[in-house]
Amino acid sequence: MKLDAPEVTIFTNMPHTHESAAQGGPSTAPETVVATAKATPVDADQLPLVDSAASNVLKKLTWVNVKATLKTYFDTLYTNNTGTVTSVAAITLGTTGTDLSSTVATGTTTPVITLQVPSASAANRGALSAADWTTFNGKQAAGTYVTPTTLNNNSLPASFTTLDVSETTPTLGAALAGNNFILRLNGVVNKATRIAFQESGGDKWLIGNGAASENGVFEVYSATVGTGVQLARNATSWAAGSDERIKDIIEPISDAITKLVSLRTVIGKYKIDSENTRRSFLIAQDVYKVLPEAIDDSNLDKLGIRYTEVIPLLVAAIKEQQLIIQELKIRIAALEAK
Repeated sequence: MKLDAPEVTIFTNMPHTHESAAQGGPSTAPETVVATAKATPVDADQLPLVDSAASNVLKKLTWVNVKATLKTYFDTLYTNNTGTVTSVAAITLGTTGTDLSSTVATGTTTPVITLQVPSASAANRGALSAADWTTFNGKQAAGTYVTPTTLNNNSLPASFTTLDVSETTPTLGAALAGNNFILRLNGVVNKATRIAFQESGGDKWLIGNGAASENGVFEVYSATVGTGVQLARNATSWAAGSDERIKDIIEPISDAITKLVSLRTVIGKYKIDSENTRRSFLIAQDVYKVLPEAIDDSNLDKLGIRYTEVIPLLVAAIKEQQLIIQELKIRIAALEAK
């Protein structure tokens, strides 16, 4: 017999009792049964089974039996992590991982929930250590502040040109408006606190408080030459380093009167002074001819005079005049004695 069906299942070599057409009586012989296919089985459907544990006797299984057997088998292979936890034995704190997370240990009626809180770092969220807490505790309240910029190893950002701190500075405007401003450098007691200006990796100028041995005077001096000026406590004028122990004397100033007489002493004003303020001057070119050591020629287009360094020339001239005066006194006394 042949049935038209898109798909068939064939069972062979199954004992089946039937009437033999040739012998006219019942007989037992293998027979092939052809069945149509079914895409979706239901619980009442049956499947044939050759029982290997019972001398290959033909038996049957319902679809319900098949599903129950498969579920039991796969439950041993896979853990079911779905569902709602209604109670837990404990909540524990862990420190593994790189971020805040939680895990649930299943398999019991009261699973354990572990909250992972690793140590906090620049890359990870997590718990602060005791040292971290000390660092962050007591900081300023939320607000707008200037971000400190540390410039080390003589390397300035390419965009760094001016540090502008004023009432118009966007980040400080609200804080400075109408208030006095103090830029404070807090140093260590009895230690020097200075601002260093560097060039090519070395200090050129230092500005700030001196060391304890210098009684905390305010200094502005050249680090390369080791000289400068200082303002002592309660002082009203600057003092220049002039200790003989830090100098090498090369020669005395000679012919001081002649040099002093050659200098022009004038009243004038600066050309760029729109207010035409009258000032007393010496002329740098005149001084350069007789006392070049007192001239600042770092800018040849605009010479400068260090006026305090002209004082030694004045003292030398006075000393020469005193010698002349003494000689004249002696001569006068001799003439009067005749």
